[in-house]
Amino acid sequence: MLEELDIRNLGPIREATIAPAAGMTAITGETGAGKSMLLSAIRLVSGGAAESSRVSAGADEAWAQAIFALSDDAVASEHSGDTNDAGSGDADSGFTGAAAAVAKAHDAGVDPEDGELFLSRTVRASGRSRAVLGGKSVPRSVLGAIAGELVTIHGQTDQLKIAASSRQREFLDRVAGDEAELAAYRKAWDALAAMDERLERLRSQESSARQQADYLRESIDRINRIDPQPGEDEELKARRERIENAADIAQGVGSALGALDASQVDVDAADGASAVELINHAVTSLRAIRVGGTFSEQADRLESINADLGDVVFALSQELGDEGSVEDLDQINGRIHELGDLARRWGPTLADVLAWRDKAAFDLEDLDASPEKPFLGMGLKIDKYIVSQLMTELPMQAKVIDEPVRKGLSVTPIEADILDAFVRLTELLDNPEQIPVLAPMIVREIYYRLLTGPRGKYLRAINTTGTRGSRIAQAITWLRNNYKEPLQVDELAKKVNMATSTFHRHFKQITTLSPLQYQKRLRLYEAQRLMLVENEYASNACLAVGYESPTQFNREYKRLFGEPPARNIHKTRELQV
Repeated sequence: MLEELDIRNLGPIREATIAPAAGMTAITGETGAGKSMLLSAIRLVSGGAAESSRVSAGADEAWAQAIFALSDDAVASEHSGDTNDAGSGDADSGFTGAAAAVAKAHDAGVDPEDGELFLSRTVRASGRSRAVLGGKSVPRSVLGAIAGELVTIHGQTDQLKIAASSRQREFLDRVAGDEAELAAYRKAWDALAAMDERLERLRSQESSARQQADYLRESIDRINRIDPQPGEDEELKARRERIENAADIAQGVGSALGALDASQVDVDAADGASAVELINHAVTSLRAIRVGGTFSEQADRLESINADLGDVVFALSQELGDEGSVEDLDQINGRIHELGDLARRWGPTLADVLAWRDKAAFDLEDLDASPEKPFLGMGLKIDKYIVSQLMTELPMQAKVIDEPVRKGLSVTPIEADILDAFVRLTELLDNPEQIPVLAPMIVREIYYRLLTGPRGKYLRAINTTGTRGSRIAQAITWLRNNYKEPLQVDELAKKVNMATSTFHRHFKQITTLSPLQYQKRLRLYEAQRLMLVENEYASNACLAVGYESPTQFNREYKRLFGEPPARNIHKTRELQV
């Protein structure tokens, strides 16, 4: 109940105090007497907009204060959890009416004094305002939340609270008086709302996936229809240049052939003094000399030169008459345009276009996956013990380690024999009784074929004691088991019997990361798993993986995953539904 309203310097009211009595209080007066200012004062203390124009002329500020008297039951219910007080509902606290007002005041750090709440507002002529609750400055939204539980304003320009459907449902629920049924209904309603939201997200994701699949399918069809070949565009451009410069080529080649062998360009000029004929004449002249000397040797050299000239003449003669037509030029330009369009969209080179097409075909299989046509993958965890056993049985030449092995990851197309072994392994799922006997043999076969195949050197390096790959593998194993512990790179290098600089260099060659960066990745991925799978808070996950500074954790998490922990986990969960 509004016990007292104090006003100072608000419109025409310089100072006034109103103490409404229980029941109905009517305020009357002539136009301009200040009746509307009383309503303005209540709006001010209820968190309404502050208008500097309402400050009295000549005053620096206006001030209004409302004192609300609260029943003992309302004050006590905030501590006892009693939710039966009259008034509007508060979904966060569970309280209603005056009890909810007390609860919200308590959340703001203010408790009623002698069963009274003091709400005041100061508005300066400059336009700035200050909200005060029980002598403590608070945001005006706090006044609005509290006054909203205590005051209802009805007027020509104010929407009645009772017109709100939520308030109407609240009245009906209060009259029904079945809290258990209401709680069950609210739970079911919240579940339905969550399902609706999830369904909408799935529909949006489905639509987006369908659009992406259509784009990939159309793009793949277009690339396949044009059928580009690596380097084809450069060959066509060279061909076009020859056609465009055909006249210059013909003139230059003709002149060169005329000088070297005139018979190639003019049958009637077979006896002309071309370079070939002149050299032949010189050879004949030298052969005719019967006197000792180097004449025969020089003749041999000239014949060799003449043979080379013959090759040149033949090559040049093939260039004649190969200029192409205007129709050829049009076709070439059209093809170049098609290839250029592909390169602009999915290039920059035709090789890149073909690589994009292959990846798009793979992505399309994933997008088109359904329960009827699933997209499945399979992996096999390597058992180092079995690999070590097999290595002792390999021929000596297969045991040679090609050092240094500089890759920690190798991706190549699967060989037919390995694929066949994997197919046989999966087929055992249809005959589970055979798995204990046949599965170990097939797995052993896969290991053998991996060891003797193109990727064997990587596998052998990891499993061969004393090699750098093996030592780096030991270090990685230690990091995985001790990622929470502070890392001293020199100490870890000693553990695997390597110099610090050598260890650091080979670790980065194999993993592409430094030891500290690798440990950081392990920590961040584990933190993500804790938040995503075990619903840990970011602060708890931060400490669990070895971080001492939440600020540093948030910064490094955002650097790796592109966004802060909370936002990343929320988006990841949305993608999983």
